[in-house]
Amino acid sequence: MSLPFAFIHNATRMELENAAAAVCMFSREDVERGLIGQAVDRLMQMSDDDDLSRRMEGAVFLVFEGFDAEPRELYHIESCVRFFRAVTQEWPYWFHFLERERGSLSVAMRMLVDVAHVPDEDGVARAQIVAERLDAVLLQMFEAMSGLQERLDLDDTHTLQSTEAVLKALELA
Repeated sequence: MSLPFAFIHNATRMELENAAAAVCMFSREDVERGLIGQAVDRLMQMSDDDDLSRRMEGAVFLVFEGFDAEPRELYHIESCVRFFRAVTQEWPYWFHFLERERGSLSVAMRMLVDVAHVPDEDGVARAQIVAERLDAVLLQMFEAMSGLQERLDLDDTHTLQSTEAVLKALELA
């Protein structure tokens, strides 16, 4: 029986194998204390398993637990940004794993680059990525995705399609 989703932090391999999607949840306590070890370990268990890596491509949702009442966006909360960047230094495979339709990839990208609020012609402030970090972050993330997909024996066509899907999700294509 297929599960709709499994939580990476407490799912067994079999539960992840049978899930349609997975949720990567970071607790507020871990985020505020900067405790990345368990998160990185859980993520590495998934990326080190070739079958799970293939199965969970584009199927992982990103959740920061305990920040629901926070009026700021996650990418404007310094502890979230610092935590996510530290996790990413150790485990840079977000472009392969994160879902691309419901915003997880966009939130992740905004936490990896700097974001400013810029008013549009109506005076409404819109989030805008600051270009200085964009190229370096894109290069790091695409290299990690490409390396993982090469290890998984996915062909160049697959990697190109994944790249196009990520760029489309990030509204860069």
